[in-house]
Amino acid sequence: MPVSRRYELLTWANEKKGRYIIEDDYDSEFRVNGVPISPFFNIDSSEKVIYMNTFSKSLAPTIRISYMILPEHLLKKYKKELGFYSCTVPTFEQYTLASFISKGYFEKHINRMRIYYGKKRKALIENNEACIY
Repeated sequence: MPVSRRYELLTWANEKKGRYIIEDDYDSEFRVNGVPISPFFNIDSSEKVIYMNTFSKSLAPTIRISYMILPEHLLKKYKKELGFYSCTVPTFEQYTLASFISKGYFEKHINRMRIYYGKKRKALIENNEACIY
């Protein structure tokens, strides 16, 4: 989505109280063509974006760990009204993932996969063009 359209949507969200944009950024790590697009969350100065992502696509579908970043005022409300719910992801998996990220392995993995998928994409395009002509 063009940046101008993103700002239009943020303006819409700011027009009335209680409007939010939920951004599901499930595949942002694997943009192989062009400059990565900054998520809504990074350009939101009014705390109107709820950002969600998952590790299912970037690591493996069996890793059923997602996360949500709430604006500060919604985080307080979440903790007050919904904080009693227990997390369904085992603590061991959470700590393992946190260690994987903090030691830089996740970033290295993403970079390797970006290169791998970029090469596959390029080969697919080249083969497709060869078939057309």
